[in-house]
This record gives sequence, structure tokens and C-alpha cells, in this order.
Amino acid sequence: MPSFRPVPAALAGVAFVAYMAARTHRLAVLLDPVARAEGLARVPRRILWGSGLVSFWVLLVLPLRLGELSRPVIFDRCKVGTIRFAEVLSATAVERVADGLTLCALLAAGIAGVSMDPAAASATGRTMASFAVLFLAGAVGLVWVAARPGSAGAVAARPFAAVGRADLAARAAAVAHRVAATVEVLADRRVAARFVAWTAAYWGLAVLYPWAVAHAVGYPLSAGGAAVVVGAIGLAIQLPGGPAQLGSFQFGAAVALAAVGDATSDQAVAFVAALYALQIVGTAAAALAGLVILSWGRRAHGASAAS
Repeated sequence: MPSFRPVPAALAGVAFVAYMAARTHRLAVLLDPVARAEGLARVPRRILWGSGLVSFWVLLVLPLRLGELSRPVIFDRCKVGTIRFAEVLSATAVERVADGLTLCALLAAGIAGVSMDPAAASATGRTMASFAVLFLAGAVGLVWVAARPGSAGAVAARPFAAVGRADLAARAAAVAHRVAATVEVLADRRVAARFVAWTAAYWGLAVLYPWAVAHAVGYPLSAGGAAVVVGAIGLAIQLPGGPAQLGSFQFGAAVALAAVGDATSDQAVAFVAALYALQIVGTAAAALAGLVILSWGRRAHGASAAS
């Protein structure tokens, strides 16, 4: 029977809050340079944090990963300088590519650090390699857009120009240049180093809190096993799925736990249930706080813009 251990449970709660904070704040690394180019000191923090907390919950509950659009939409409505949908969406795309590559690295490290059935390790490795190719292709695409904004703009405009919509062609080319300008901030080594550091901290916390949840219910999960669990769940939910990641989350967890040892014991079932509940309840509570923070941020930003 599962047992409850308060100390690892408290650690899981603290690590989850820190994980949410890191996820919410990381976008500042990419958008602050864009804001400074527009004469702002930085992206307004209440809008940054509020949008992040709300969008994480929207991403969780909407199917087909449609929630990825929520943060760009919120920023677009807040009218922070010239930072609009295109800038935030491109920064979000950079985050997702970095996250995908990090997930593959976590899964590879976990496979190397735990004892796994050779057939399961081989199958997991092939799946990981397929995802890694996709994320690397995304990274190459973003680099190309940043390095050749003129060519990217021409490609974006071509379909509209072909049907005689010169106005839409011009807008598409302008959006491509705005995307390129956002991605290009990573050419600054200091910005790139800060982004890597925030990404490493974020994913370190993403491994820590499931490990703590497992030990809170008496499931003996190693650090390497936690990396495999996080990697498998993370890759499973990258694919478009149903609302609240229901099904894809459990599938990824079951595959990972079966590979590292035990997926059917009472402790294993309790671990997956507790981990999923923490994600659902934690992100819902964070979204409520995010709505309040976002409301404060919009009022403060509106007042400063009017003055």
C-alpha cells in the first residue's frame, strides 16, 4: 500500500512552485532585449508573469496544443510597445525547440543512468532520436529565419502574392522580419547564456518535483528514473492530444515506469495519480493568481502609457 511521507511531499510542493516560476519568467530573457530596442527598460513583469501563469493552464486544458497561442494573444491585447503576437509566438517557438532538445537529452541521460531492458532501451532510444530530429529541424528553421530575414519574408509573402493580395504579402513579410528580430537576440552570447541557464534550472526543477512526489508516496524512483519519466511524459505530450493531457500523460508515465522497473504496483499507480493531480491543481491555482497579477499589470501598464 502507498504510504505518505510529508517531507518529500513538502519538497515536491516547493519544487513545483519554483518550476512554475522558472517557466513563467524565462520568456523575459528573449523579450527584454526586444523591449529595450523599443525604448522600454524591460517587459512589464506583471504582464509577463500573469500571462505565463494563465497560459500554462490554458495549454494544459485545451486539446491539440492550442494553448500555445494563449500567451502571444494576451501580450497582443496588452500592447507592450511593439511587442505583439509575432514576437511572443517566435519567442515561444524558441522555448519549445529548446525544451524539446532538453527533453531528448534528459531521456538519453536517464536511459544511460538506469538499468533498463535492452529492448525497451532500444525502442525508447529510437523514439527519442525521431523527436530529436524534429526539434533540430525546428532549430535550423529558426536560425535560418534569423540569419536571412529577407529570404524568410519573401517565402512568407509568396503565397499571398501569387493570388494577387499584395497587402497580405507585405504584412506576411513584415511578420517574418519581426520573428527574425526576436530570434536574433540569441546571437548575443550573454542572452544565449542566460537562456541556457534558465532552461537548465527549469528542467532541473522539472525532474526534482516528480522525484519528490514519488518518494512522498513511497515509490523508490531514482534520479535517473525521474529523468526518464519526465522525458517520456514530455515527449508524449508534445504530440497534439486531448484536453488536460489526459491519456498522453498517463501513457508516457506508464511507458517510462515499465522501462525503469515497475508500472503496476500500488505505489506506481499512486505516483502517477499524485503527479497528474499536482499538475492539474497546481496549474489551476497558478492561473487564478495569474489572472489577478495580469489585471494589476494591465492597469499599471495602461496608466504608464497614458502618462
